[in-house]
Amino acid sequence: MSSVYCRMAPGDPLHGLYHDTEYGFPTDDESVLFERLMLEINQAGLSWATILRKRAAFRAAFADFAVDSVAAFGPAETDRLLADPGYLPGAHEPDCPVYARIRELRPPWSWAAKPAPAPD
Repeated sequence: MSSVYCRMAPGDPLHGLYHDTEYGFPTDDESVLFERLMLEINQAGLSWATILRKRAAFRAAFADFAVDSVAAFGPAETDRLLADPGYLPGAHEPDCPVYARIRELRPPWSWAAKPAPAPD
């Protein structure tokens, strides 16, 4: 796969910088390692382009990937993360049938966008 990425990424406005400055580069910076871990975990089932587009939302959600800050998260931060609508937009368009099915499940992130009672 890396050879395919290496042919596709250079010059691409989304993948280019990531490919040229981060992809495969070793680091011992704790926050960089934590960021990579968080992005990889959340990538499951999504395109890497989606994750790169959502990178700023992840950075904001997880205290700029400061490990000690995230480790100190408590119930208020958990509630904030569950209510954060910054993740799904971009993964599915509002007119996508899957998006509609997800909205019917009333996930916590949707409560901020459209007030709904908490599930039983």
